[in-house]
Amino acid sequence: MADAQLLERIDGHMARGNELMQLIREDHELNRREHELNRREHELNRTAIHAMRDAVRSLAGAVDRLARESDETRASLEGMRESLEDMRESIQANTRAVLFVVDELRRGGTGPSDAAA
Repeated sequence: MADAQLLERIDGHMARGNELMQLIREDHELNRREHELNRREHELNRTAIHAMRDAVRSLAGAVDRLARESDETRASLEGMRESLEDMRESIQANTRAVLFVVDELRRGGTGPSDAAA
């Protein structure tokens, strides 16, 4: 093989090697940019996850407070219901007593119904 052909062949390989190296550099640059974008997105995701975790903790605390308040309200309403029941029973007892007195007065003839008769 002549020196000229050998040099031509070497030059072809070198040119192809240079093309491949350029492609490798371009790929490397793309990978570097992608890596940087991934790093930024990872940081944004981390920040968002921390914010969501804090929000969930806050909501859980609010739900716990509402549950406690609900229990307290339920107990208070139960107390009110019991008081109202006691009042109803007292009113019924007083009504029975008044009706008993009225009946007794009518039977004895000394009540207001005798004056009307």
